[in-house]
Amino acid sequence: PAIVGGWSPESEQEVGVTVRIGVIGTGLMGAIHARAAQDAPGSRLIAVGGGSRAAGLGERLGVAVEPDAEALLARPDVDAVVIATPHTTHLPLVRAAAATGRHILLEKPMGVSLADCDAMIAAAEGAGVSFMVAHISRFLPAVREAYGRIAQGEIGEPRMVVAHRLVDGYPNTGWPL
Repeated sequence: PAIVGGWSPESEQEVGVTVRIGVIGTGLMGAIHARAAQDAPGSRLIAVGGGSRAAGLGERLGVAVEPDAEALLARPDVDAVVIATPHTTHLPLVRAAAATGRHILLEKPMGVSLADCDAMIAAAEGAGVSFMVAHISRFLPAVREAYGRIAQGEIGEPRMVVAHRLVDGYPNTGWPL
């Protein structure tokens, strides 16, 4: 079952879907994902957990705070989780989330090795849950256009791709580039 893809505000209204989300990891990216889950149509932020910043984030956003991933995954009111922890923790957290039947959005980088990435994919497939790495580039209009042109043979076989993403309000210097 895919959460992402084919979604639109109209399709959400048609089926009345609300995905109840828990965020594991409450640093910078966890806080961004938590706010997005709170603001996005069709989702509801249920709880945050993990890390020394969890209590403050939960208080700011008015949601439950769990002491760790295990407690958050034990909640019956969470359908999907965002894992926004250091990449060295991703494999065990993805396995745990998949084992509890939670759909997973994983912050990048996916893992520390190809074997870890393959194991995460296998865990999600084995559990029948949706699993996606939070890399939005594939959804950007310019990327979709380039992909379409390559797929139609207009550009030829790519040898190298260089991309810069400039977004109003986003730090367009340093590491984002």
